Amino acid sequence: MKTRPGYNSEQIRNMAYEEVLKNLSNREAAVYQMILEFYPISTEKIAELMGVYPNYITGRVKTLRDELQLIEFAGTTISEKSNAKASLWKPKKWDAQLAFNL
Repeated sequence: MKTRPGYNSEQIRNMAYEEVLKNLSNREAAVYQMILEFYPISTEKIAELMGVYPNYITGRVKTLRDELQLIEFAGTTISEKSNAKASLWKPKKWDAQLAFNL
């Protein structure tokens, strides 16, 4: 049976994605799970749901966004506590034909 174009690269991408998820620290995994469940969500709201201070979350969000590329910017909101602008985060949607770059 002939495989369709792009099938092998998708399989490699999926294996790489699974490997990245297995190697997340406990806090990175918890933050990522919150984003998956409640997106779009702010860092402040993640911290509130996890019962920790926002500064415990910001480094994990940066890692998930910049290094692992698992989440992306989803707009802004106004913080209920400070009335300042806050970034919203959502899981990154992967294009079926794109290679997974780490």
